[in-house]
Amino acid sequence: MGFLDWYDRDRKLTDYAPGELRRVEERLTIRETQSLSRLERLEEEREEIFRRGALSVAPTRRRVLARLFARRQRECEEIERSLSHITKEALIVSGIRFRIEKRLEGDSSALKKVAAKAVDGLAGAFEDETVDGEEFAGQVRSVLGKVKGGKDDPLRGIGQRAKDVLAVWNDFDAGGIAGVEEGLAEIRKRMAPVDEEE
Repeated sequence: MGFLDWYDRDRKLTDYAPGELRRVEERLTIRETQSLSRLERLEEEREEIFRRGALSVAPTRRRVLARLFARRQRECEEIERSLSHITKEALIVSGIRFRIEKRLEGDSSALKKVAAKAVDGLAGAFEDETVDGEEFAGQVRSVLGKVKGGKDDPLRGIGQRAKDVLAVWNDFDAGGIAGVEEGLAEIRKRMAPVDEEE
């Protein structure tokens, strides 16, 4: 798929129905889950190839295994790029849907001056692998505009709970958390009811 193949650039964003956009979001979620499963499977294969090569002393076998490892690595990198695109596309869709729902609830300022073609300006950041989801969400929000009472806006960021999980994973990487079980205990401790608004 190319950049936002689901939407018609000659159609106003406000012409889309929330249900129509929810179906697009559901398809993106399925693609994300399938891609993640495939990535995990390829990573397991890559690690097994590495183990086999490390245990082998035959130069010919090692060369073959090294080629297989490099192929799996390329496939993993391609899926990582695809996942980045899926995440960014989902941010655009959910951001537009949220604003259309707000407009239907009476916020006439939501998407008031945004033409469908304005979203085309996000194509560069969409393709740029150095632009992460959080930064991209900010760019989408600047194109689509803020919404009154938009504390549930999906473009506000990943939310405090998800940030807590990322922080625990970073502690785990740095050695501050000894194991997965200790990490899960830390996450449970942080998961007390919290307001997602930041």
